Amino acid sequence: MSERTEEHLRLFRNMVSCCYDLTFWVYDSQMNLTSTTSKTPKELQFFFAFERERFDALRAEMKENNPVVLSNPLGMAWVACFELDPMGELLYTHLMGPAFVEDATAQAIETALIQMRLSPASRQTFSALLEKLPVISFPRLLEYGQMMHYCVTEEKCSISDFYYVSAARKSFESRAAAHASWAEEQQMLKLMEEGNLDYKRYASGLMDAGILGNSSTIRQVKNVTIVHTALCTRAAIRGGLSPEIAYTLSDHYINSIEAGRTMSDIAEVNDVMQDDFVRRVHRCKTESGISPQIQKCCDYIQLNLSRTITMDELASWAGYSKSHLGKKFRAETGQTIKEYTMTCRIERAKRMLISSKDSVQEICENLGFGSQSYFGEQFRKATGMTPMEYRSKRPE
Repeated sequence: MSERTEEHLRLFRNMVSCCYDLTFWVYDSQMNLTSTTSKTPKELQFFFAFERERFDALRAEMKENNPVVLSNPLGMAWVACFELDPMGELLYTHLMGPAFVEDATAQAIETALIQMRLSPASRQTFSALLEKLPVISFPRLLEYGQMMHYCVTEEKCSISDFYYVSAARKSFESRAAAHASWAEEQQMLKLMEEGNLDYKRYASGLMDAGILGNSSTIRQVKNVTIVHTALCTRAAIRGGLSPEIAYTLSDHYINSIEAGRTMSDIAEVNDVMQDDFVRRVHRCKTESGISPQIQKCCDYIQLNLSRTITMDELASWAGYSKSHLGKKFRAETGQTIKEYTMTCRIERAKRMLISSKDSVQEICENLGFGSQSYFGEQFRKATGMTPMEYRSKRPE
């Protein structure tokens, strides 16, 4: 390990220790342990050893040097980053964890240990050890993974760059179901990359694609939906959406997922997220005559529909004078900036009316309309219906 990497990791570990008592490990290219901060390395490595086969299989198939999130049926999670030599050969694997991504009950721990066929004495030892493991939110664990990856590679990464190795399935039937879900997801992501608006026929059943954690159903669904959002983000970027816009949207939707309190809340965010990404990619592919500067303005408007954007702000964002921007924007889009902003707000309102349970007043406020009456007036002008009429008809 280079002195630079070692120094960066030492600083990173010290900073993390201010908040969580996470354990760090370093393995050589043959996965022999070279160093660790653990006081009970033999016991903790026991749990990692159970997941080694899946971890090694993924590592062999990886085409990019991105971080890996590994989890087991107990709800324990690790993050791995890889230090390569100049020729791209593996030098060291840096591992952080394990930690629980949510509180695990004593009963859940005991049940899992019994399934591992451990003796009563071993179960007691491991149970006492697991009770001392830190509990950390899944998004925070990913953030620490991003930091560790940077310390090791000096390259920044997004959460959508992570590879995931989730808990193993328990039966042949569930593995078959998982394979079907995987195939559906890959097909849907392909359609998303293409900007195909017919993607919805492949969008059902994807919330059951895998499990990261086991303490509660809603936590599992949040974890799976966060992973799915990351995959959609990468598909949208491959489809032509700018990384800046894609990652901003990804952060927004992941925050919304974490804020969800019910399965219905999370499902709504998932539906809106998928539809948003598909439509943006579709627009990128069909509006190819728009220059990068004007597309940048369009993206900026769409990301800030909840507030009023000044002409000075938009001109500065595009690097044009206000008069030149106004003329160029209309020439390329066929609309003034004000008309385009209103079109985007109405389109977003239509999607929210169909895919969310937000009231008309809440949608009005979220999209920056001054009043509900003005919102209703503009919506009827664009669609020929009131917002409530549109919602009740549930048009495609």
